This record gives sequence, C-alpha cells and structure tokens, in this order.
Amino acid sequence: MKMPTLLFDQWQFCPGLGSTLTTLLLLPFLVYLGIWQLQRWEEKLQLQNTLENRGKASPIILSSPHDQADLKKILNKEGDLQKIRFRQLEVSGHFLNTKQILVDNQILEGKVGYRVITPFLPKGDPKILLIDRGWIPLGQDRHTLPTIMPIIEEITLLGIINFPVNGLILKKEIHPLENVWPQRVQSLDFQVLSTLMQATLYPFLLQLNEKNSYEFSLLPTSFSISAARHLGYAVQWFTMALVIFIYFLVINSHRLNAKPQQHY
Repeated sequence: MKMPTLLFDQWQFCPGLGSTLTTLLLLPFLVYLGIWQLQRWEEKLQLQNTLENRGKASPIILSSPHDQADLKKILNKEGDLQKIRFRQLEVSGHFLNTKQILVDNQILEGKVGYRVITPFLPKGDPKILLIDRGWIPLGQDRHTLPTIMPIIEEITLLGIINFPVNGLILKKEIHPLENVWPQRVQSLDFQVLSTLMQATLYPFLLQLNEKNSYEFSLLPTSFSISAARHLGYAVQWFTMALVIFIYFLVINSHRLNAKPQQHY
C-alpha cells in the first residue's frame, strides 16, 4: 500500500506503512495512560488536602459524652473508621506503664530503633487506647530492651488518630503466647494485644504531636498517598509519546536531493 507523500521546502515526508501503523497504535495508548495518571494525581491531591484539613479541625474530646456517642457510631461501622483518620483527639487518663510495646525495625534519619506504643486508660472508659509516642534508638545491645520511664500521674494527651505503621518485617512473626512485657513486635495485632491485656482496645492509635511532653523523637506522619508519583508517571507516558512521534517524523523524512530510504 502506497502512503501519501508530503513536501516541505527541501524535505519530503513519506511514511512507511509499518511505522505508521505502529505509531497510530502506540500514540493514543500512551496519551491515554498519561491522562489517566493526571486524573489519579488530581484525586490524590484532593484526598491529601482532605486528610490535612482533618488535622486542622477541632479535636474530638474523648471525655465529652457528645463526642463519645459520635465516635461509638463510627466504630460500629467498620467502613466509617477511615473518616476520622488524622482527626485530632484529646484524651485524659493515665498510662499503663507495665504494658509497653516496642515496634521493631523503625528507621529515623538512617538509624534503626523502636516505635514506642504505650497503652493508655482513658478516664471513665474501660477501653484501652494505644498511644504512639514516637521513636527511640536501638542502643548498643539488641538483646537488651530500652527502659521506658513510667509516668504515674493523670495526664491529658493531644494527637491525631492514625492506624499502625509497621516496620520492616524480616521474618514471619510468631505472636507472643506469654504475658511478658515489654513486648517487642514487628507489627501491631490489636486482637492479640487485646487477648494479652484482657481488655478491649480502640481500633486505632493516638499519634502524639509536638504539643505533648511525653513523646520521644517524632516520626513524620505518613498519609500513605503519593500524588507526586502519579504526576511523574504522567510525564513519563507523555514523554514516551512525544519521543515516538518525533522518531516517526525523523525516520520518514529526507531531503529531496538525498537518496530516499525504503521504509517498512
């Protein structure tokens, strides 16, 4: 099949059938992928803004009967739990200092350590709330667990509602069968911990912020969302489409005084 020939001053554009069909197949597909990634980028940006705005909203007061009732309705619907993630939460009570939990393989500024999770008993509430107090270094001897100084008095904590952030799981974890504390774990299993503590746990963590004096080195809050990644993918797909189109033009163009190449 003979393809049409176009003349541009001293240049002749005579596309080959094979390169034309290949370009017509690839270009729309690559452009579609780029547009799809742009849409994903916009969706992730909107979701990230929503989550960030939750942190600026007035905190949920766990001791407030009104907030307790609203929280109970949310907890009764598993799908609604995500709606309060990153909301601020204020709670009064005391730490259960004898039940410390150390999440292993947590990295901060290139150093390995533990994420300290201390159970907390809210005032007038039988449920236990796990408090994410931040990061502490591993220390010299891995066989010796760090000592967490107890806090005896009743305190008020402020932080954000979040879900467990587990460390690098190096091997399949065998859940502890003995009630031995502190517990060093690679991941937080609320059901196992509830059994060990013989108490009901709230199905989320309270991640302390810098306004508390009971935190350790704060780990950055992860939204588990990478909008920039989708933008990068979109740029890659559009770039590939542009490269293929330019290549199609180059291999099918030649000067009129030059011997035409045969294209397939």
